[in-house]
Amino acid sequence: ESIRFYERVLGAHVVQRSEHLAFLTYDEEHHRIALVATAQPEPAPPGAAGLDHLAYTFKDLHELLQAYARLRREGILPVWTINHGPTTSLYYQDPDGNRVELQVDNFATEEEGKAWMASEAFEQNPIGVEFDSERLLERYVRGEPVELLLRQGATEAGGADSGPPPALQNRSIDATRMIAPSHFAHAVLRTRNLAGAIRFYERVLGAHVVQQSKYLAFLTYDEEHHRIALAYTPQKAPAPPNAAGLDHLAYTVLDLPALLQTYARLRQEGILPVWTINHGPTTSLYYQDPDGNKVELQVDNFATEAELKACMQSESFARNPIGIEFDADKLLERYLRGDTIELLLQQGATEAPPRSKL
Repeated sequence: ESIRFYERVLGAHVVQRSEHLAFLTYDEEHHRIALVATAQPEPAPPGAAGLDHLAYTFKDLHELLQAYARLRREGILPVWTINHGPTTSLYYQDPDGNRVELQVDNFATEEEGKAWMASEAFEQNPIGVEFDSERLLERYVRGEPVELLLRQGATEAGGADSGPPPALQNRSIDATRMIAPSHFAHAVLRTRNLAGAIRFYERVLGAHVVQQSKYLAFLTYDEEHHRIALAYTPQKAPAPPNAAGLDHLAYTVLDLPALLQTYARLRQEGILPVWTINHGPTTSLYYQDPDGNKVELQVDNFATEAELKACMQSESFARNPIGIEFDADKLLERYLRGDTIELLLQQGATEAPPRSKL
């Protein structure tokens, strides 16, 4: 069911699948989503620290509404429709209750998006204004300006809106065409320790705060207006072990020198990985935030996405899709003494020390 959900909602396809594991992508990346079966029947308590949702950006309002129309035709309806200010967003819920936000940017540039998030209006209402997706689609099809439709309050959820302006040229929507997002936008995490979580993502991802209030913080590490949002939760009860939900978020660094430089910096600051493993397609360091969420810092082991996908579709990967652990200190040591990058990226380049079970 989860595979079908992400195939339908994101336009993803399966790259590799086994009995308990599936890797999917919707673009040139070897995989954007990995789904792992769990035998844990007990769900996380409402509001528990962990994933709130993942967000994916579409190229423009036309593609977002085309995705909405196609999903509606298939009986998949959003659970929440809201204009956050920086984005116009549709939220869907997968079979395990994880939410997926499909969004379009409301501003032409990231600078305008960041300026909105730093504004007094956003500080007063960082959640946004709900809208009626049916009315938004109707107004778009009858030709109203996109700039108007992306404004907060363009349609009121359940309320009335204005009649059509004169002399508009109708637009068409193809409710049968599959459109994938243009890129992954951000993750939103609930946290019991907002200050600690902010510091963790500042140190591990090199992120900085774009906007912060008492219970909410938005951070980015690149040109995007935010890559991580952290929301305080008073829920103290943790999710049961292996409950359905987020396992980890993965971030790719430029190359092995950048990954090892980050490892050395974090080690100096007393932040150590909880797992170091060469998955085959990637060499990966896993860190754990104050709420127990895992963050994977990785480097691709192959020069092209075609080689990465070929690795994932190989017999050796099917036999061992998890990978081989390595000793990060030994990897750093061998890098510094001049061993070749190609050799260091191979599985088994160093042996892992004994470790406790995650």
